[in-house]
Amino acid sequence: MSGRTREAADGSDAIVRGENVNVAFAMERGEATVVNDVDITVQRGEILGLVGESGSGKSMLALSFLDAVEEPGVSRGDVTYVDAEGVEHRILELDQEALRRVRWEEIAFVFQGAMDSFNPTLSIEDHFLETIDAHEADTDETMAHARELLDSVYLDPDRVLNSYPHELSGGMQQRALICLSLLLDPDLLIMDEPTSALDLLMQQSILALLDDLKAEYDLTVIVISHDIATISRLCDRLAVMYAFEVIEVGTVEDLVRGSAHPYTRALLRAIPDLGMDIDEMQPIPGMSPDPVNVPSGCSYHPRCPLATEECETEDPPFSDVSESQRTKCHHWDEAAEAIPIDFEDQ
Repeated sequence: MSGRTREAADGSDAIVRGENVNVAFAMERGEATVVNDVDITVQRGEILGLVGESGSGKSMLALSFLDAVEEPGVSRGDVTYVDAEGVEHRILELDQEALRRVRWEEIAFVFQGAMDSFNPTLSIEDHFLETIDAHEADTDETMAHARELLDSVYLDPDRVLNSYPHELSGGMQQRALICLSLLLDPDLLIMDEPTSALDLLMQQSILALLDDLKAEYDLTVIVISHDIATISRLCDRLAVMYAFEVIEVGTVEDLVRGSAHPYTRALLRAIPDLGMDIDEMQPIPGMSPDPVNVPSGCSYHPRCPLATEECETEDPPFSDVSESQRTKCHHWDEAAEAIPIDFEDQ
């Protein structure tokens, strides 16, 4: 049976539809599948969180939305971007010129680690000018917009534009990078681990900023993170990934208060609490699977306390938990009792 994610959203106001999306890398020891038969719909105007452990396939799935997986990786399936006029663009079928127009102008991707995304030999202004030149935009008009963006994220445009990346703090770099991604007024902004390597106060500041920018610029946002607790405060919906598949999708309320997949519940139980004794922490036992050798049946069964022989041999279909929540588990209706969560600590 296929591991496809048939998401509940009807797609009537979709900005991105992914159908049977796969990403694979050829390796000497076999083909590594890092996105496995995923169907997912991103609704226009929402903030969707892609969550899961490191290496679960979150970033690769998001990169497939731009056909930006680096060689020797290969993206397959159907990714459709629907622009503001309702025109559909089949991303994996576009030529390089069409892709160039979609990237940054329609969909912008902010990679993890702001410092690694900047060229240390160029000033911040040079980065903006490079983007303007690459997309043949009007320099004066677009740089005026750049200054408005920097001002909107509480940065001094003159100081920042004249600085080199190393002259800015981590939070300033992240905000400048967000402004660079919004320079050409994209419809969809994808953020990969936007709060990594930032202190707690700056994490909250960046999340609040994203919420404000979404409203001000009418954005749809995808946030990729391993930290379900942090991004739950920002997102409308969550899509949980494990072993290169989406295994549960729902609103934040659905998944934080009523998660039905054992893995999602294990993620929530693993959230650290500063007031908790180290002996009380509940990390998920075992390790994520090797992409060349994913377990048969349910990929989570080697780590799951509910696993049965059926889980070892049969890939579970998606079940409707509610109108807004779907989960991929044979025993989802037993998960709440078997894996209790103290919500007072969440």
